[in-house]
Formats: sequence, C-alpha cells, structure tokens
Amino acid sequence: MNESILKLIDELKLGQYDIDKIESFTETLRDYTEESDLELLFVLGDMLMQLGDTIHALNIFEYLYSIVGHDDNLLSYIVEIYIVDNRLDDALLLINDAEKTPTVLMLKSELFQQMNLNDVALKALYEARELSDDRVIDFAIAELLYYIGDINDAVRFYQNVLEHDVDKVNNINIHQRLADIYVNQMDFEHALSHLNQVDESEYTNDDFYLKSIIYYYLERYEEAEKTLMKVVSNEPYYTNAYILLMKVYEENYEYDKAYQLLEDYVVLDKENAIIFYNLGRLAIRLGKVDKANESFRKATALDETYDDAYRILFQNLLTDDTPEDIEHYLPHIDTDNLTPQSLHLLANIEALNENDEEASKYYETAYSYLREDIDFLYDYYQYLLEIRNPKYLDVLNKLIKLDPNNTDLALELERLRGEEDEF
Repeated sequence: MNESILKLIDELKLGQYDIDKIESFTETLRDYTEESDLELLFVLGDMLMQLGDTIHALNIFEYLYSIVGHDDNLLSYIVEIYIVDNRLDDALLLINDAEKTPTVLMLKSELFQQMNLNDVALKALYEARELSDDRVIDFAIAELLYYIGDINDAVRFYQNVLEHDVDKVNNINIHQRLADIYVNQMDFEHALSHLNQVDESEYTNDDFYLKSIIYYYLERYEEAEKTLMKVVSNEPYYTNAYILLMKVYEENYEYDKAYQLLEDYVVLDKENAIIFYNLGRLAIRLGKVDKANESFRKATALDETYDDAYRILFQNLLTDDTPEDIEHYLPHIDTDNLTPQSLHLLANIEALNENDEEASKYYETAYSYLREDIDFLYDYYQYLLEIRNPKYLDVLNKLIKLDPNNTDLALELERLRGEEDEF
C-alpha cells in the first residue's frame, strides 16, 4: 500500500501539489495500517504542514494518533494546528487526556500562554522540569519569565542553559537576549561581555545598534562611531542610529560635525520631526538662532504635539526679544497638547505682544498646574499687576507663602497695600 504514499511524497518534493489528489487520498487513510505505512504517513503530514496545508496534515496526524496512541511528536503537531486555528478548547481536551510527559507539559504551558494564563503556564513548565533536565525547558521558563517581566529569575534560567554549553535555542541566541536585558538594566559591562560571545556574522543591524549603545554609555566613543557608521551603511533610514551618532559627536564637542550629519539625513527624510528638533538644538549651540527657529518651526509643523520643540522655540523668542515672531508659528501650534511649562512661556510671549486675551487664557490654564511653581507665579503676578486684575493680590500672597524668606515680596505687598490705602 505504501507505493501511493511514496508517489505523493515524491510529487510534493518536485513541487507538484495537487489538492484534489491530496483530498482524495486523505479520504482513504483507514486503508493504511501497516507500520511502514504509518511512518510514511507521518512524513507526508509533515510535508503538507510545511506547505501550509494544515487541514489535510491534521487529518493525517489525527488518524495516526488514533492508531498509535500517545506520541509526543504527533501530539505536538496536532496541538500546534489547533492553536493556529484557535481551537484552544480542543487542544486542552487533548492535552488533559494525554500521558503527562515533559513535552505534554510544555505544550500545556504554550496553550495557557495563548490564553494569557501565564501563572498556570509557568507552573506547567516547572512541573516539566521536575520530570526532565532538558535545557530546552530551562530556556522556555526563562523566556516566559522574561515576557512577564520577572527579569532576575529569567537571567538565572538563561544562565542555566549557558552553563550546559547551549547558547542557542529555537534560533534565539541566549547571549543576545542577555545583552538586551543587561542594556535595559544599564549594566553595560555585562551586556558587552555577552554580545562579544556572538559572532558578528550572526548580528542583525539591531544588534550592531545595541552594541553602539553599549559603547556610548561606556564612553568608548570611537568604537561607538565605527559601529554606528556600519548601522547607517546597512540601513540609511535608521533614525535612532543617526541620533546616537549625533550624541557621540556632541560628547566629543564636535557640534559642526553633528549638525552636518543631521543635515545630510534631512536629504533622505524631510518628514522627521525628531531630526528637525535636534537640528534646531544644535543650531543654538552653534549660534545660528534663525536656523534654529526655522528647524523648530519645521519640527512643530510635522508634529503639532512636539512640546520640547515648542518650549525651546518659545524660549528663543523671549531671549532674542522677538516675541512678535510668534505669529509665524501660531497656525500650527496645538495649545491643547502643550505642557504647562510651555504654556507659561507662550503666555509670557503674548503678554509682551500685549495680546491680553490670549495671554490671560494661557496663564489661567498653566496656573491650574503650576500653583507651586515660584517662577511661573512671579511672571503671572507681574502680568496681573500690569493689567490691574485684582487676582494679583492672591497670587502675591501665594508667592509669599511659598517663599517666606523673600523680603522683596513682603515689601511689594506693603507697597501695594499702601497704594490701596491712598484710594
């Protein structure tokens, strides 16, 4: 009987996939009962699985499972297909009826993870570990602990795997995983030691970028620069790499070089608010205020919620005594998304422009958040006093409470009371 199975297998190897022939064959599965037939059926099912024909593959695996009884490999295939088809209840019933082996418990864990029952999933893995010292189980435990954020225990289990001369499981390099963990923990020495255990031929561009981050924080700027140049060479639009390379240049006081780097990037990408923001920030360092403001204008035009860009832009207008230039930016300023600190600066600008309606609105909004901010309260007080809003006394009294040792404020209160007495 196995000639027909062999013929199908050979056709599939040659890329000859005939759905009608497969459909017809799976209807005759019960005709195949010999051990040699069953072995070939498994091969056929595996090939169909690889081709994405899970429907007919499942027919074959379920038939085999009904004939041979419990088999970890067959069960794994069936459960995997059930999970893909979202037949979680069927998968759970099958697992609960199966012999309790390490493989079954790992499948049970995977199933409960699909159901977001991570505590139960972890319990199943610990139970599997009691039955077997297979390092794959330690790796599965480490991955689940990593996923749920139990990092210290995850590291311990990753280390267990490494101690048994296993550094890669399911195409995941454990040294790369640990490097990523240690970077997030700001432990850059350990991160680098693990990343150096991986041959660079296995690096993705993200791995090179991760290594450059490590070099940067270890203040190994020359190595960081070399690695980042490799990143942007591999991927010219890798924005974060340009930003980090810019920081490397800044650490070396190479502000012109940093500025030119971002100018070159803008040629590639004219729609990146972060780049324009940093161009503006660097332009300030280089004394190019007009270019800085233009860059901030572009950043905020691209991202109306970019508060950092607004804040520096507003500060520039105040420092340069050009508050009237705010009119060039108002069309795209989304004041609803400004922080109270930025609203404070915008209110100061509009106060200088004698635009009292807008200034009052911005001050009032900022006041609801900055009631304990002395710098803001002082500016607000000066504005209220200037427009003779009676609220200025309330703000001045609040300032005195916050800064009781400031004799100037106390004298100011006495002066105002004297003015009131004169009336």
